[in-house]
Amino acid sequence: MGCEINILRITEYIKEMMITKEHRGLWVMFVDLKSAFDTVNHEILFEKMGKLEINEEIVNTIQWIYRQTKIKTRNEEVKLG
Repeated sequence: MGCEINILRITEYIKEMMITKEHRGLWVMFVDLKSAFDTVNHEILFEKMGKLEINEEIVNTIQWIYRQTKIKTRNEEVKLG
């Protein structure tokens, strides 16, 4: 249920931004954090993004998100980036 609510929230926010013409520079990105970290080699991911000539600012933002993401277990906090 949380994912659906967040999609509705971001959709409404985008609509509001489009109506008020404040959408310049608006980026939206959905990242499924549930199991992405145990299956994707981040260095290969970023290398592929570079080869696909994806905008460097987008790649840098995604790298920042990966570096900042942490998971917390009952006993310790683990930084994933």
